[in-house]
Amino acid sequence: MSIYFSATDHTYKSLRAEDKLNWISVTTLVAHFKKPFDAKSIAAKVSKNKRSKWFGIDPKKIQEIWETESERAVTMGTYYHNQREADLCALSSLEVDGKNIPIFIPNETTESGIKLAPNQKLEEGVYPEHMVYLKSAGICGQ
Repeated sequence: MSIYFSATDHTYKSLRAEDKLNWISVTTLVAHFKKPFDAKSIAAKVSKNKRSKWFGIDPKKIQEIWETESERAVTMGTYYHNQREADLCALSSLEVDGKNIPIFIPNETTESGIKLAPNQKLEEGVYPEHMVYLKSAGICGQ
């Protein structure tokens, strides 16, 4: 299967036109089942709760604080994740309990940074950000 992942818009696409699949990421699929976070009403509620650390604070200010913290957490989480992946991919193997375990680097085109889905028949080893898919459902993830 010829699938590629574009990190800029977090999408999966088929390289072959005849596949004609509209891939959905696992992250997007899971988000459909998540209850939306209603920051406005929750901020209003916690600002009135005497036992809340947000008691007495303007709900708009609470929402600003939450948004700032969310952005910080996403930025740091992405940085940490990318750094850990880079650290693993810089190695050819890891030694675990006296056994040498190979590391299989994700298939990536060097010019664009687009990741390509590898063969799904795996050998024993570590696969950082291994792309997996279920063609019958049009679901793809890493």
